[in-house]
Amino acid sequence: MFSQARWRLTLWFAGAFAIILIVIGGAVYFTARQSLLDQVKGDLQRQGDAVVAAQQFDPQGNDPNRRRVTANSILGVISASGSFYVILDEEGKFVDSSESINAANISLPPTDTIIKDATGPKSGFHHASTTTGEQLRLVARPINYSPVGSQAVYSGYVEIGRSIEPQLKSLRRLLIILFGGGVVGLGLAAAGGYWLAGRALKPIRATMESQRAFVADASHELRTPLSLIRANAEMMQRHPEATDPASVEDIIKETDRLAYLVSQLLTLARSDSADAPLEKTSVDVNQLAGDIARQMKLLADEKQIVVNVQTDGAATVSGDEQRLGELLLILLDNSIKYTDSGGHVDVNVQRSNGRVQIAVSDNGVGIPRASLPHVFDRFYRVDKARSREIGGSGLGLAIARWIAEKHDGRIAIDSEEGRGTKVTVDLPAA
Repeated sequence: MFSQARWRLTLWFAGAFAIILIVIGGAVYFTARQSLLDQVKGDLQRQGDAVVAAQQFDPQGNDPNRRRVTANSILGVISASGSFYVILDEEGKFVDSSESINAANISLPPTDTIIKDATGPKSGFHHASTTTGEQLRLVARPINYSPVGSQAVYSGYVEIGRSIEPQLKSLRRLLIILFGGGVVGLGLAAAGGYWLAGRALKPIRATMESQRAFVADASHELRTPLSLIRANAEMMQRHPEATDPASVEDIIKETDRLAYLVSQLLTLARSDSADAPLEKTSVDVNQLAGDIARQMKLLADEKQIVVNVQTDGAATVSGDEQRLGELLLILLDNSIKYTDSGGHVDVNVQRSNGRVQIAVSDNGVGIPRASLPHVFDRFYRVDKARSREIGGSGLGLAIARWIAEKHDGRIAIDSEEGRGTKVTVDLPAA
């Protein structure tokens, strides 16, 4: 499932990146094309205007006010520019051309188009091509033309043109660069997208695996008391006349265990919800610690364990008194359960630097160092056999950490196998 999702995310990312590349590449290409062709157009229009301006009075003609322009004048205007000219009479017939071009090889537009471009309100600019397929751009201007060495004056039009093959070649090169760069960029984007998709899905995968493990562990924990309840109930059903008080006691005991486990599961379910309610009030931690210690006295006395509560000045926090009591209950319950008879459990409350520290320590069996990083994981138990024997579910410390963090606090554990455990809760003081 995650592999397919990763590939789908990669394809979506690559597709979006490809669209961006196409848009940007298209914008670059067409902007460059327009700029290059506009430059050609501008040069041709300036040369056409210069040719028209180069017409001079012809004192030897019949009309002394008539202007004319010669081939030499035109060549002077367009020299060293890569342009050429073609002279046409008023009917669009060929009259003359520059030596750099063979007019017979040019497919000129219709005469009407030339006249329209030359005499229209806007400067003319049109397309043409040679018989070999070379692309040309031309402008048309009306002129009076006199061939060199002749007194004849032709009224007609000059077509000044230029090949745009260099520009087209540059554009083709740009297109290759854009395409090649796009392919490389798309490949890098796909690789990066695959890596990022893996990073993005990693916490989701971990969460789902944790959830799957949580469901499996919860099912296992629920199955055991349910199996015992069913077994005892079936035995009572088969032999109603010989009801064993021990069986009834087992049913009550397992029912209590089941209810406690369900309660813890509900607490963890609420902890996963962003809107888990907390009724914050001013809580006297010293008094709360004393109350929880008195509640646990019966369990401690059964194992001849001494519970000491030490306080050092006023210690008040803003929090949910019920949840904080649950936290202390979990810590004291763990300490008493995993401390042998005759041991002691100490609860120390003190305030320092605007913080309230609650430390619960014991001289019990302790926790192996390798297990310390996992003790706050759900359903994690150091000694599974002993935990089930004494009723541990592996959820207590996970709930304790959630309560501490919900109060903007921290919880830490320090333990040495065979020498005891110390759990410290650090909360902001009110």
